[in-house]
Amino acid sequence: MQGPCLIEVIPPIGTQQSRGLPGTWSLEKDILHLATGSFGTLALPISEISGFSLDGPVLTLFLKQRKVLLARMGGGAETLLDLLERRWPILRSEALRLTGRGEPRSYACVFGDLDSLAQPGRAVVFDDLLLVFQTGQDLSPIFLPLVENVLLDEEAYALALKGWDGWTFTFSRLGPRLEEFAERVTRGRAALSAEASTLLRACLPSLDAFALMAVSSAWLPGRLISLEELSTLSSDLPGALRALVAGLPRRREAEALHHGLSHRDVYFALAPPSAAAPEPEEAPLGPDGDACTPADGQPPPALLWMAVRRGGHWILEALSEGDRATYAFEAGDEGPKLLSMVLCAPQFSREALYLPMDRLTGERAPLAAAARELPFLRDLRARLKARALHTSFEAWKKSLAI
Repeated sequence: MQGPCLIEVIPPIGTQQSRGLPGTWSLEKDILHLATGSFGTLALPISEISGFSLDGPVLTLFLKQRKVLLARMGGGAETLLDLLERRWPILRSEALRLTGRGEPRSYACVFGDLDSLAQPGRAVVFDDLLLVFQTGQDLSPIFLPLVENVLLDEEAYALALKGWDGWTFTFSRLGPRLEEFAERVTRGRAALSAEASTLLRACLPSLDAFALMAVSSAWLPGRLISLEELSTLSSDLPGALRALVAGLPRRREAEALHHGLSHRDVYFALAPPSAAAPEPEEAPLGPDGDACTPADGQPPPALLWMAVRRGGHWILEALSEGDRATYAFEAGDEGPKLLSMVLCAPQFSREALYLPMDRLTGERAPLAAAARELPFLRDLRARLKARALHTSFEAWKKSLAI
């Protein structure tokens, strides 16, 4: 696909003005080529576009530092807009490392939360993740493990998602695809509940069937829940967790983190075993009780995370793996939500959480877009106060001031 256009770059490139430069556009293999006689050809990967909008005859492409205005495209504006709407969401999700499970489906709809007016946009639905975007905006994730209820209002032709912390997101004007959309979201959340049940049976075999049902419907993979709330789901859960932690590599760290805190300030999350390539944090320690494998020598059936609130800080520890550092963040009541979002992120990488932007190059370059442009990840990076390695137990405690 190609056609003529006038190209304007804001702010201008170098010292030359780019307003109204005649040129051409073409889309080849997910690269948008913009050619002018003055500047040559710009090869712009679609995945680097952070939003787009069509206002009358002008198509605007938003980038991280500039925007590009394409005018006098004739019918090419609608053609390119249609191509972007179909190709951009998946390519952008891959660049932001937000590709979920299963085959994605895209839906045109109107959506918004309680704090904003509903506007036209699109939703891309994976099995464990929704990505939404509106005109001129970047992709925004809704992680299904953080959704409490999926409510279909057939009279209003709308679907509402309610989160555990009180947020509500409503989708409407889906036409005949409303039921398909609702079924896809409901089925995805049900699958996560079944996955939670599998993890719980493997990790906490002492829970009876009724406790397992109650806990698995609420404690979805990646979601941090306080020990106080878990206790309300099952009175046996605190004891079962203690037994689980006693056999994990970071059992001593768990005791130190928990010491002196109430159940409302101690959170846990379960997740499937990490399938990502290892990112060694430190070498395993010697026989000082800081083992790097469970007591029975077998790998854990799930990854157990622990987060505790100490004053104005949240400390996040992976209890069941011995090669992960401990992270401390400055946060208040928003801490569990932010940490849950990064634990639910499909392709979460610790390096995107703590490395400076100038080190996200070379092999790590694919992490740069997520670290720079995902709001929740950018927020956590700004809040990071300490990254404690397990070089020794005493040094670890000193790094975290516990």
